[in-house]
Amino acid sequence: MFYIYIYIYIYIYVDFANAFDTVSHNKLMCKLYSYGIRGPLLLWLQRFFLNRTHQTKVGGSISELSDLISGVVQGSSIKPIMFILFTNDLIAALEQHGVTAKLFPDDLKLYLRVTTKCDLFRLHSALDALEDWERLWQLSIFPKKCCVLCVGKKVLDDNTLQFSINGRKMPVVNFYVDLGITVSNGMSPCLHINNMVAKAHKQANAIQRCFISKDVSTLVRAFIIYVRPIVGYNSSLWSSHFTSDIESIESV
Repeated sequence: MFYIYIYIYIYIYVDFANAFDTVSHNKLMCKLYSYGIRGPLLLWLQRFFLNRTHQTKVGGSISELSDLISGVVQGSSIKPIMFILFTNDLIAALEQHGVTAKLFPDDLKLYLRVTTKCDLFRLHSALDALEDWERLWQLSIFPKKCCVLCVGKKVLDDNTLQFSINGRKMPVVNFYVDLGITVSNGMSPCLHINNMVAKAHKQANAIQRCFISKDVSTLVRAFIIYVRPIVGYNSSLWSSHFTSDIESIESV
């Protein structure tokens, strides 16, 4: 067996296309029933989702009414929990193949520490299970937004890192914005700090241009509200000890 010896983490990022709008009402009701949601509560949910209609307006023209047979009704208070219940079994199905799966809210992340080729096979089998789940529950994947990130010292060739979904090869990237944090393949915070500082400077300059009043207390309040959250967001994850990074942050 071929051993890699060096720990490498492979992250696979998957994006669902129009996830909240494509949840089948009938399939959602089946899942709710399987979770033990029955009786008056299930009947209330059925009445909430069924018999909905929609129209499309283009310019001054309006289409005929059409039945709405999918979607978790965006804007409703039960939308988040309904989508979570609909995708809840996907995590368990993927973790059966030995990978770790995270879903938030319609973005899926698979990752695994790779030490042997058997670990790569686990990732491939997990992607096969994902395709089966997609076909069964009709929640389409958007291949163009899917990618692979290899974290650690790269000792694998590009052919080994070939992963695909629905016959489409996923590109191997050097960095990915994961929940607002730019994660690079070397786990260096420099790229995230540079992007964050540029965004903060842009926001600070916009405050200087847009505020007619130059009252210091007003500008300080605007800075605290609009700029400081950019610099402080999840700072415990990307906090750097390099002098250049610290000076770059303090320049804001």
